Amino acid sequence: MKEFKLKELQNYRGTGERPKDFDDFWNLRIKMLNQVPLDVSIVPALDIEFDHYIVSSLYFRSFDGARIHAKYIRPKTNEPVACVLQFHGYPGSSRPYFEHASFVEAGMAVIAMDCRGQGGLSEDVGGIQGTTVSGHLIAGLDDTLENMLYVKIYSDVYILSRIAMSLSELNPEIVYVNGASQGAALACVCAALNPNIKKATLLYPFLSDFERVFDLGFDVIAYEGLRYYSRWFDPDGHNRKRMFDRLAYIDVQNFAPRVRAEVLFGISMADTVCPISTQFAVYNNLSCKKSLHRYPGKGHEPIHAFDDLILPFFGKPRLKSRQVYDDDLMRCHLLGNKSSKLIIQFQPNITYGEHYLRRYVALGYEVLTVETNLEKYKKSTKKLIMRLTDLLDYENYEKIILIAEDIQVKAALQSAIALRAVHALIFQTPVGLTYKEVNNADKINANVVLGLGGLDEETNTRMNHVFFANVVTEKQIMVYPKYGRERINAFEDLKLRLLECEKNQFGSNK
Repeated sequence: MKEFKLKELQNYRGTGERPKDFDDFWNLRIKMLNQVPLDVSIVPALDIEFDHYIVSSLYFRSFDGARIHAKYIRPKTNEPVACVLQFHGYPGSSRPYFEHASFVEAGMAVIAMDCRGQGGLSEDVGGIQGTTVSGHLIAGLDDTLENMLYVKIYSDVYILSRIAMSLSELNPEIVYVNGASQGAALACVCAALNPNIKKATLLYPFLSDFERVFDLGFDVIAYEGLRYYSRWFDPDGHNRKRMFDRLAYIDVQNFAPRVRAEVLFGISMADTVCPISTQFAVYNNLSCKKSLHRYPGKGHEPIHAFDDLILPFFGKPRLKSRQVYDDDLMRCHLLGNKSSKLIIQFQPNITYGEHYLRRYVALGYEVLTVETNLEKYKKSTKKLIMRLTDLLDYENYEKIILIAEDIQVKAALQSAIALRAVHALIFQTPVGLTYKEVNNADKINANVVLGLGGLDEETNTRMNHVFFANVVTEKQIMVYPKYGRERINAFEDLKLRLLECEKNQFGSNK
C-alpha cells in the first residue's frame, strides 16, 4: 500500500472500527484509578542547588504497586504555578532537567514521567501472560485487556495527572500536556482521560492506527512488535482481526474524540517512523478546538519551529530580543533578560529555536546566537570577529561562555582566540578542524569542555584528541562510546552543572 495524497489525508479518520465498549472500558478504568491512594514522595534530585528553580525526583505508587519515577522541576516561588506534564519518546526516558528548564524560565513547573519498562527509573512489576519480547505494543496482547502493558502505562499517566492537580505548589486549574512521538500519544491519552487538562501540544504522535502501519509496511523500528507478533504467532494472518481489535483499546486515534483540551498539533510530512496518515488519523478525530501545523521535508526529528509555538500557545510571552545584527556574513540575536553573564551560542546546521535557548536564560544568562555563512566565513574570519566584537560591550559581562557543535566549532575557536574575553568553551562533536586550528589550541585563553560521540563517523577523532591535548588551560573531555552525532543526555547534564554550579568559578583561573 502507498500513502494517501494530501486531500485524502485531510479527511482520513483511520482504519478499523472504534470498539463499541471503548469508552465503557476506559471509564471503568478511570473509576478504579480514582480509588488509588496518592502515595507520592518528592526528594532532591541533584547534589547542587540552583539559583532560580528547584530540581527534584518525584516517585509515586501506581495502581499495581509499581514505583513510578518522574523528573520534577519548578520555579522558586511561593505562588502556585502552572504545570506541564511532559512525556518522552519510545523507548527512552524523560529528557534532562536542563531541557525542561525552558518551561521553568516561563514560570511553569514540569513533571516528566519515565514510562514503566522503558529507559528511565520507573518500575515495572511484570505479571504479563504471553510474549514479552520485542516491543511493548504486543506485551499483554494475549492476556486480559487490563494486563496489556500500554493499558498500564496509560493508567500511570492518569494517576500522574491526579497528582499534578493535588500538589499545593501547583495550580490545579492550569495543567497542560506536551510530547512528541510516544510523548504526543501519552499527552493525548492524558487529555482524553482527564478532562481537566486545559491544553495539549502534540507532535507526530506514535501509537496510532496500528492496522494502517501494518499495511503500509512501517511495522519496523518503533512499530516492529506488530511484525514480530505476526511472524511468530499469526504467520498466515488468520488472527489478524483479533490482533487489531485488541490493539484498538490502546490506539490513540480512538482516544482523540474524548479530548476536551485545546490542541496544538504538528505533523512531520516526511516521517518514516510514524506514517503521515496515522498522524492525520489522530488530528482528524479530535473534536475539540485545535490547530494544525504541517512540516514538509521534516521526518521523525526535532522540529524547533514547532517547539517555538508551545510557550505562546500556553499563554507565555516570547523572549526579549534586544539586538539583532543581520548581513550576508552572519546573523545575531541577543535574547533574554539583561545579565552580567553571557552565552554565545554558535548555531549548528539546524538552527536552535527560542524554546531551546530559554534553558540558558533560566540559569540567569543572556544569550547571543550567532549564525554564520560558512562559505563566506572561510574567507572573512577577521571581518566576522570584528563584527562580533562590535556587538558586545565586554565590560558589562563578568562571564562569557562560548557553546558550539559540529562545523560551527571552527568559528567559535577563532572567536575565542581573537576575543580574549572568553572564560569557557563548551564544544560537542567538532567537524573539520584543520592542523592550523589544532596547533593554535594553545592560544586559547579560556577553559575547554569537549564532548565526543564514539560512533560519530563525520568527526576526525584523532584531530579532536590532538586539539584537546594542545589546550593548556583547565580542560575536560567526555567520550560517549555508543553515541554518534546526536543529542547526548549526559553531556546536557554536564552543561547544566558547568553553567549553574560553576558559573562563578569555572574559568576563574584564566
